[in-house]
Amino acid sequence: MGRYIIRRLLQFIPTLAGALFLLHYLSSLAVQLNGNPARAMFGDRRPSEAMLAAVQKLYNLDDPCLEQVGNPCFGQFVNRVTSLAQGDLGTNFRGRPVTEIIADSLPLSARLAVIALVVQILIGITAGVFAGLRNKGVIDYAVKISTVVIIAFPVFVLGKVIQTTVNVPVTNALREASWAPDWLGTVFSISYQANSPWLSLLVPGVVLGALGLATTARLTRTSLIENLHADYVRTATAKGMPRRRVIGVHALRNSLIPVVTDLGLSVGVLLSGAVVTEAIFNIPGVGFQLINAIRVGESPVIVSLVTFFVLIYLVVNLLVDLLYAVLDPRIRYE
Repeated sequence: MGRYIIRRLLQFIPTLAGALFLLHYLSSLAVQLNGNPARAMFGDRRPSEAMLAAVQKLYNLDDPCLEQVGNPCFGQFVNRVTSLAQGDLGTNFRGRPVTEIIADSLPLSARLAVIALVVQILIGITAGVFAGLRNKGVIDYAVKISTVVIIAFPVFVLGKVIQTTVNVPVTNALREASWAPDWLGTVFSISYQANSPWLSLLVPGVVLGALGLATTARLTRTSLIENLHADYVRTATAKGMPRRRVIGVHALRNSLIPVVTDLGLSVGVLLSGAVVTEAIFNIPGVGFQLINAIRVGESPVIVSLVTFFVLIYLVVNLLVDLLYAVLDPRIRYE
């Protein structure tokens, strides 16, 4: 087990370095192909050469390698990794540090992700277990059909559909209902309410976790059906072990191993879905800040926020790999 953890940690370093370099190369190539973004800061104004040079130097856009298409700009990559190791993600065009932007918006994104993961894990695994135990029954068919429908809807479509068909009508109805408590209106509010950070994130969290819920339910169902027909389950049943223990201790634990792996992969779906969900429901989280940076063309902020997303994704998948080894001690890196 200890050797597995050490080797997995050693694998993490080149994976992180490769991801950071790929992101750096793509951002440098975008500048080389589209031109220096420093001019975009001035809008319609025509800056003097001195002002333009000062801005280019401030944002490390004065390197000659940015004028050569395809140049990987290794020097800038080393500087960027060094700054990242020191916790410096740069600043936006108004001089505000990106770390400050992340610190202000991350709690909202974290709350949204927690709600989405709880929805995905609790409802997804529960639905998958019931479907697996009642294979080819009514519950099984209901789970399979409903999950296919959910998977067919992209997050941005599902978010807009929920917002227009649920939030808007319910909010209008609650305004006319004198009996309705205030918290109920907050839950179904059209956009984020800063005075109720958890309640107003419930519906967006369900939207964000819906796709993962469907995937988790189907994977749990398939894995459980397969394990229920395994030899070790037949042996435990033949020995007279109670069915609840056979399913809960033996079959379900082994069935959750691929589900844990899928949860790690679903972090990428949550990160990308959070950008869309936060934009639809006006949630000022990290994804919302990324959308704003793209709208105004703040390339330093875009690169820094995407770097932050990459770090989160890699760290979470590392933790999932370690948890995978705990669930199945047979796993080894040869």
